[in-house]
Amino acid sequence: MSKLAHKNNRILRSQQALNAFVTIMRPYLPLDLRNTRITAEDIIAVLGYASIHRVSMDAASHELKEAPSANRLREVLAQALPERKILQRGVS
Repeated sequence: MSKLAHKNNRILRSQQALNAFVTIMRPYLPLDLRNTRITAEDIIAVLGYASIHRVSMDAASHELKEAPSANRLREVLAQALPERKILQRGVS
């Protein structure tokens, strides 16, 4: 196959697929969100999009409609994520 056939299509075509991804991932990413309008679903959607399309969080934030800025997401994540040991237990 040519390389053109492997070109990324960065359009998420199914809201249902995104909702399913968020629902599945939500229990594995416990977030203690305080003093922010950003929801866990917003964060998971941006991180999932970035991962699936192999782009940065910055690029994902720019490409997704109504997504928070990547800088704001980093600020919120830094405060909301549990300690690394707790996260590692959840995904092991």
